[in-house]
Amino acid sequence: MFAEYRETTDLIVSAFGGTRLVDDLAADDFEALRARMAERWGAVRLGNAITRVKSVFKYALDNGLIDKPTRFGGEFRKPDRAVLRRHRAANGTKMLEAGELRRLIDAASVLLRAMVLLGLNAGFGNHDIATLPLSALDLDGGWVDFPRPKTGIARRCPLWLETVAPSVLFLPSGP
Repeated sequence: MFAEYRETTDLIVSAFGGTRLVDDLAADDFEALRARMAERWGAVRLGNAITRVKSVFKYALDNGLIDKPTRFGGEFRKPDRAVLRRHRAANGTKMLEAGELRRLIDAASVLLRAMVLLGLNAGFGNHDIATLPLSALDLDGGWVDFPRPKTGIARRCPLWLETVAPSVLFLPSGP
């Protein structure tokens, strides 16, 4: 995240100059910045970059670094949903087939196999697995009870036998 915001601030400085006053920025400056970004990036990255640029200026306003809101103009906006849908359709699906998943699981170490299975079985992402405490796992009963780390929304999921089996190999034993 830090690297993405660093890249964004570097982009802002390279586009507008390091000595340019924020008060001097106008809609046509942001329109040119958007065009520059659109030449280099696809629709999803462009949308994310526009959000980050706006966040930088909002942070400056909220923290008293600038006195008034920045006017981005009507052209400095994220790509429409239709553009994103067409972009996604043009790139094809990013689905792993069952055979690919089995090869991935078979080639993985015990620890990585448990992580992949938790991802598949419980829909856990990287952050979920990284912050999962052992107390959230009931390997004897075959359940995981772990709220979403960001929102705190409760999740309780039955675990497959395949998910429980590799897990017991790397968990510490004892009470």
